[in-house]
Amino acid sequence: MSEIWRSPCGKENTVNEMYEQEKEHLLNIPDIKFSNIQTTNGKADKYSTVIIDKNRYSVPTEYAYLKLRAVLKIDSIDLYYGNKKIAIHKRLYNVNQWSLDPIHYLKLIGQRPQAFSSARSIKQWRTTWPDSYEELLARFCKSKGETKGIKDFINVLLFHKKYNEQNVHNAVKKAITVNVSDSDAVLQILTNSLEKPTKSFTSLANWEIVPTPDIAVYNEIGGAI
Repeated sequence: MSEIWRSPCGKENTVNEMYEQEKEHLLNIPDIKFSNIQTTNGKADKYSTVIIDKNRYSVPTEYAYLKLRAVLKIDSIDLYYGNKKIAIHKRLYNVNQWSLDPIHYLKLIGQRPQAFSSARSIKQWRTTWPDSYEELLARFCKSKGETKGIKDFINVLLFHKKYNEQNVHNAVKKAITVNVSDSDAVLQILTNSLEKPTKSFTSLANWEIVPTPDIAVYNEIGGAI
């Protein structure tokens, strides 16, 4: 702080005094905060990706070949079709990189299960998902055959679209433990784990109790039985 009270070389006034003189000529701070958001237009290609700043960002396959709008932020990119947000990605700052959300491709891969192992999005995902996923996939293929097993395993992967990632991981791990070989059973495990326990009920205090009925009066009923 002492620097502002010093006079620069060749100047009679201190830094602070010169600032006070200059302040009257400065523009006011704008009422609207500066926005670092940029927008741009793009078009999804045959890979269901949009090229932005020399990098590719995926969108759901049903939006391939359609014109889209991108909102660029410092650390993320939002992709829109019309007013509908269809994808969110972490922004990339190198070049020729691919940001692929595997969920975007699962529906199409489910129709072509033979492409499962070679799909770029799946290959990237498999490097990070838990070992229990590989074990469940192998069990599905052994139980149903490779094609049907992969298709049913994709149903499990689609749970990530609706449920929290860690909850799906836990359900798959539990499915391995109880020897499950079907996506419906995995879903049952998942939904059961999310159910909230029922609250226990207690008797109401000072509740009036109905007296025990006297059935002896029925002996006075006349007539043959």
